Amino acid sequence: MIGSSTKEPESQLRTPSMKVRTKGFLGEIIDRIRDLKLHATQAQTNDTKEIGPRRCIPCDSVEHLRRYCTSFQEALQNNKVFFREGRIYSTESRLPLVNNHG
Repeated sequence: MIGSSTKEPESQLRTPSMKVRTKGFLGEIIDRIRDLKLHATQAQTNDTKEIGPRRCIPCDSVEHLRRYCTSFQEALQNNKVFFREGRIYSTESRLPLVNNHG
């Protein structure tokens, strides 16, 4: 046949973006997964949050973290505060303390 050597195989098509697309049901699934990966990668790069300096949650100092906070350690040793489910509570009121974060 004339021009059959320049014709692409029937199992592949070229889209305007020059990506190789596969025909058929399986090819459609592969193409959708490829596009989904591309969109997920783009979303990750666009959703980056700017993270500020690390700080001590109880006293809001940027000079140390909670584990090195002397006032917090004293309150913990004197049973003025305690931990439950990852939060700091007042021993007196049994209510969670409001953090000075930010």
